[in-house]
Amino acid sequence: MCVPDLGQFLVRCMLVEDCRLDCLRSKPRTRALVRELFARNQRWIGKQHWALEPASAWESEQQVHGSFQASQLGMKLVLLQRHFLVNGTRQLTNHLQRIQSLASYEEFFHMMDIGEQTLMDIHAQLRQAVKDSARRGYNEGL
Repeated sequence: MCVPDLGQFLVRCMLVEDCRLDCLRSKPRTRALVRELFARNQRWIGKQHWALEPASAWESEQQVHGSFQASQLGMKLVLLQRHFLVNGTRQLTNHLQRIQSLASYEEFFHMMDIGEQTLMDIHAQLRQAVKDSARRGYNEGL
């Protein structure tokens, strides 16, 4: 998935019934959305927190934590949009509280219904995001 504006893409999905029912209930599509989100988020993550190889277990943990701290706002916005796409306004207050208290990638993956991810899984996805971001030119001018 490569769209000029991820936010506009999600809003357009909300307007198309077939997309709303299918777009974020499909695990492969959700994973593609998360991969694109992570690639775009690299722009907001300081280079010292980019997930790079080789990395020790400690370095991986620091990179994942620093990356999450810098990019959590984008993840929270996607979670909010996903909730509207899948549930409308049902249970919105409870979901908003969960989104506001989001504290880790593990919680993000759980709320996106992707499943359990280990620290190493997350680090691997973030390493791929650095490569995707560079290939697509998202960080030009930094």
